[in-house]
Amino acid sequence: MTIKKDRFAGVELRRKAKEIARGKIAQLSENLEAMPPEETRKILHEMEVRCIDLEMQNEELRRAQVELEKSRARYFDLYDLAPVGYVTVSENGLILEANLTVAILLGLDRSALIKKPITRFVFPEDQDHHYLNFKQLFKAGVPQVYELRMLRRGGATFWVQLAEIMVQDAEGAPACRIAISDITARKIAENAIQASLKEKEILLREVNHRVKNNLQIINGLYNLQAEKIRDKEVKNIFKESQARVKAISLVHEKLYQARDLSKINMEEYVKSLVQSIQHLFAFDMRKISVDINVENNINIGIDLIVNCGLIINELATNAFKYAFPDGRIGVISIGLRKSADGEYVLTVSDNGVGMPKGFNIAASKTLGLELVWLLANQMGSL
Repeated sequence: MTIKKDRFAGVELRRKAKEIARGKIAQLSENLEAMPPEETRKILHEMEVRCIDLEMQNEELRRAQVELEKSRARYFDLYDLAPVGYVTVSENGLILEANLTVAILLGLDRSALIKKPITRFVFPEDQDHHYLNFKQLFKAGVPQVYELRMLRRGGATFWVQLAEIMVQDAEGAPACRIAISDITARKIAENAIQASLKEKEILLREVNHRVKNNLQIINGLYNLQAEKIRDKEVKNIFKESQARVKAISLVHEKLYQARDLSKINMEEYVKSLVQSIQHLFAFDMRKISVDINVENNINIGIDLIVNCGLIINELATNAFKYAFPDGRIGVISIGLRKSADGEYVLTVSDNGVGMPKGFNIAASKTLGLELVWLLANQMGSL
């Protein structure tokens, strides 16, 4: 359409130029009759030179016109055969022009698109999404990029990405040029990945659930065995083993409940662990309180949380047992924070009688403190 308009404009200019030239020649002929022969010959010579110059310019213009038409033809070939669909849409949503790729995507002739509302080819449930982005483009003038579903002839849907920019139509009115990319294959792949991840998540939750149940069975067996034991020291050893199993079991219980299967909210875990210790050993919570101070949004991976849980279990259990003899009143403090260099700092302390003079955890002979030492070394914190 643009090429035809340019050709018509060129023909019109030539016609007007010829009319002006005829008028000048007629006027000059009248003047030549009154001129001397020498001056007449001079003017005619100048006119011949001018005509030759004009012919050369005309030839240059003709060659330039041919090159321009070739360039325009190449442009429209590239425009029509581009791998991305292009449409120009008026402010009221009517399609003004479309390339061949869009017609192929929609399964229609290009003539069937012109002057049609673009919303006719947008999936009904996505039309509000399109409308909001389209209006935002004309309101703010900021390019819009978004995804929605479009309709092919026959009603089949396919996913596209729309990239919209502001332009002007042939009359200079505001319009929108839209690049339409078919992303159906990418969406299918994304959905397949999401389905696979969902399946794996369900499987991991089931594994955590079964591990937790198996550990609870072990705890139940400890309970049954402990009921038959009369020796107080041996019975206490059984309870300590139960507490360790419970610390591990809680990890899998929290993982089963968590949104992110790779991390656990540490504050919730520590609270549940302390409650488990209190219940198992029947400590008098009227005299011993626990202050838990865990920084917000601390989530530790499963590789570290089991070690942290066992360390808290051993140190808190020791504090309950030995820090407050003779019915003393006191507080056990458990803290977890992230240092400036990104390391986690775990502290378990109390305001009780304190450790014996000259105490060295590395030389301790008790299983619990030996376990704390080994776990801390394993995590590389000592």
